[in-house]
Amino acid sequence: MTLESLKKQLNSINLCDCQKINAFWQPSACGNFIYFTTIDNKKWYLERTYIWSKLDQSFLMPRYAQEAEIIWPQNKALHEEILVVFDHKGRLWTREELSGQYLISFYLKNYSEYIRVMAQHFIDVKKMVNIIKEVNTDLENKNKLISNLQKLYYAYQLHYSCPSTIYFVFDKMVYDFKQFLLTFLDKNTTNSYLANFMRAEIIKKLLESNHNFKKTCQNSRGIMFAQGIEPSTFYCTPKFYHCFDKDNEIMEKIIASKDLNKFLAYRAIIPLGFQINEESQYIESHLLSSHLCKLMALVSQKLKLSMEELQQKKLDEIIEIIRNEKPAEDTVIKGIGASQGVARGLVKVIKNSEDKDSFDANNVLVTRITDPSMVSIMSKAAAIVTDIGGITSHPAIISRELGIPCVVGTKNASSVLKDGMKIAVNGTEGTVTILFEKDDDGFNKDCDEMLEAFRRAYKTMDTNTFETSIDYTAIDPYIASLWIKRLLRMIEDTKKLKLPPIETARLFPNPSALRNLVIFDLFMASFARATLQEKKKIALFYFDALKSWCHSHPFALDFKNKIHSPEEIKKYTVKTLAADNNIAKKIGRLINACYHLSYTLYGDMNPQILYENYGPYYIEDEKFDKAIMVIKEFKNLRPVEFIDEIKNFPFEFIKIISIYKNVKFTIDAITHTNYRGDNINGLKFYSLEIDGKKLKNEDIDLATTITENFARLVWNKHRQSGFEKQKIRYLYQKCYNYKNLCFKLSHDWNPENELIEAVKSKTLKEWPKFKSKEDKDEFFLKIIDPRNDFSGT
Repeated sequence: MTLESLKKQLNSINLCDCQKINAFWQPSACGNFIYFTTIDNKKWYLERTYIWSKLDQSFLMPRYAQEAEIIWPQNKALHEEILVVFDHKGRLWTREELSGQYLISFYLKNYSEYIRVMAQHFIDVKKMVNIIKEVNTDLENKNKLISNLQKLYYAYQLHYSCPSTIYFVFDKMVYDFKQFLLTFLDKNTTNSYLANFMRAEIIKKLLESNHNFKKTCQNSRGIMFAQGIEPSTFYCTPKFYHCFDKDNEIMEKIIASKDLNKFLAYRAIIPLGFQINEESQYIESHLLSSHLCKLMALVSQKLKLSMEELQQKKLDEIIEIIRNEKPAEDTVIKGIGASQGVARGLVKVIKNSEDKDSFDANNVLVTRITDPSMVSIMSKAAAIVTDIGGITSHPAIISRELGIPCVVGTKNASSVLKDGMKIAVNGTEGTVTILFEKDDDGFNKDCDEMLEAFRRAYKTMDTNTFETSIDYTAIDPYIASLWIKRLLRMIEDTKKLKLPPIETARLFPNPSALRNLVIFDLFMASFARATLQEKKKIALFYFDALKSWCHSHPFALDFKNKIHSPEEIKKYTVKTLAADNNIAKKIGRLINACYHLSYTLYGDMNPQILYENYGPYYIEDEKFDKAIMVIKEFKNLRPVEFIDEIKNFPFEFIKIISIYKNVKFTIDAITHTNYRGDNINGLKFYSLEIDGKKLKNEDIDLATTITENFARLVWNKHRQSGFEKQKIRYLYQKCYNYKNLCFKLSHDWNPENELIEAVKSKTLKEWPKFKSKEDKDEFFLKIIDPRNDFSGT
């Protein structure tokens, strides 16, 4: 059955024609009803609220659809079926496998599955808390409208994942637990036990936090929320089982029966469900009232749409409108071109002698007419604009001598232009253009920061070393057009699949790989003569992914590279062992072996596919005395798809955690690291895992030797393979960055035959000789700037 045919049938259904049954997750006396119908011998349930808005549907639908993947991750056949659909009235219909009734019966028989799914949702709750805290700092930043919208909608999607699991199943389990207890206890004892048992942990946390809410704790959670208690008060690691005074008394009555296991199962599950239920409801109210509504109001103002009009658009439509919003038109003032050239700068209007004192270098001098008293500031000006004068007037003559643009005879420039305006003076055409700052959602800022990050990285590199390998600048121009078509297809399909930026980001090897790909792909976009719109699409694809993933600056301008949460770092510290000088040297040798293997497998251009450095993470724990943690990950160690010699290498993934004292650590955009201090004697604690298992001290040398031997083996084979095979391997290395994304999109990650044919028999491209390294670096930075219509040829 196709989605369209299913919708037609659902749209034609009148609820009066459906079968009505009592709500199953609460006592039947409550009077709530759900409906179900049968289409093609399959039951479809209508049991959730009407969702009128297209906006709500656009971000809720993917999470309902993914519910099956969380609950039945191995059942691929089920995933291929249509499980959830909205009809034209905004009603959400659910297939029986995802209905609350089915899930309740499933979980009541499979308690371990319920715990697994709830544990996954607990991870999602942590993500929601982090997103809310992050966005809260600059919610009203108009340059971050899109990124904030995407983050908040992602949090909202997380909130609505597994909705049946959280609410329906939890309520049903509590109700069933009560019925179970009534077989052993009287009604008052049962009610008292449940009430105290379910709020025991939350009250304990409030008291531990020194909040004076003893009376409040005895009332409903609504009163506690009204007190403005922060989410962190509620947010604590759930315990599958905690002690409670009444337990022993109740178990004494139950122990003689065969129902003790059932009691313990309920007893283990319900606290977890209760806490996540509370957390989710708190986050929902906080997310909606304090964040999403406020942000949507800003979007409404910006797009000049009412909230009702906004609700009738999908999220991707809103983002597209913001991105494509036409800026205010530039205003042009016409005059006489008196000195050729074009210059940009900030206006400084000079009307009297006092104005001259605040004239800054590279301001544009705007006045009725210049006179000899202005000579000192004219020499500092980026350009000169006057109301009157001709080509032989004072400003025209002086401008030509100074070699700066000048426009005279504008009639009204000194009254139209205001101090601080940004203008472009074209002395050749005789025009002055007021440049309105285009609100491009921070795109210009992101581009500038990206270029600054790579400018900084290039300063420390000698790119002449690329001459011994296949350099992207020497081979990519041959495949540019084919590659950009391939990339734009991936970006478009990612958009169609509605993958949030954070999920897209995690399909790549690491943040440094994403940063490298920004350079490579924008470089090829220039050679392919992609439009500025296509370049922007490519840049935004990577910018959004990086900003969603990184907890520090997305391009490492703060010299940090962080993706781990404080909770993760805390867990890592527990795993570490005491280090000494000998351990530090062993680990250093293993790291070097892994680095050699990365360049052997992925070349000079793509070693980040294999390795990444994260940090510095500052540790406040007293045991570590304000130390820093650095995490090194080495993955994709066995690319057997295109390197046969590596198939017997025994490792898939190596993680090294190092905790240093009196050592400073910095990192740049492409994972170049720098240590200041003695990082051998400064290593105080470490953890080393290979394929998820801790490596013993005595096995480090063996792992190092194996890695070194394979690095030499693969390198020698590669050098002997010949230039043509080396070029083909280079293509495989490039494509391997996108392997996981391609799997997600059902694309083939391997290089197409057209790509391979495009490099066959081609020599490495030769570039013009540059006067200096700085000139060469600036040339390439110009090519990769997505705002430039520049191909480098």
